[in-house]
Amino acid sequence: MKKKVRTKSVEAVAPAPSLVPEIERLERQLREEKASSEQRERQLLLALVSVLDGFLRLEKATTAEPLPQEARRVHDRFILIRRKLEAALERESVMRVNSHGMTVNPQIHQVVEMRSVENTAGGTIVEVEEHAFLFRGNVLRQGKVVVAE
Repeated sequence: MKKKVRTKSVEAVAPAPSLVPEIERLERQLREEKASSEQRERQLLLALVSVLDGFLRLEKATTAEPLPQEARRVHDRFILIRRKLEAALERESVMRVNSHGMTVNPQIHQVVEMRSVENTAGGTIVEVEEHAFLFRGNVLRQGKVVVAE
């Protein structure tokens, strides 16, 4: 035997007029807190990207020539820390842009020097002084680059 089930339609209830100003105040406060939180997040990510830059410069400076064994162990530990930091940033959707050899993009790159380079097309990035970083697909920080004339 089948039973008939009655359903009631639910209608949206408008808030009491006396609550409207309070709801608007809370919505405004929520928007302000969200904007403030996003700004603090961006500042923290920029600080971490700056630390990562330091590790990248250290890595570049110490790989040019052979190091004594103890110095090599310290160097390798720094590289491990750099990799962990970069992986943590990537998990938070912060990506380093590998710009070397790319055509300069003014939205992503800040040109700090133009240089004459043989067999290289004008506008090609020949050196990266600071990497560009994206956060959730948007530019977090422009990279500083040297470009072929």
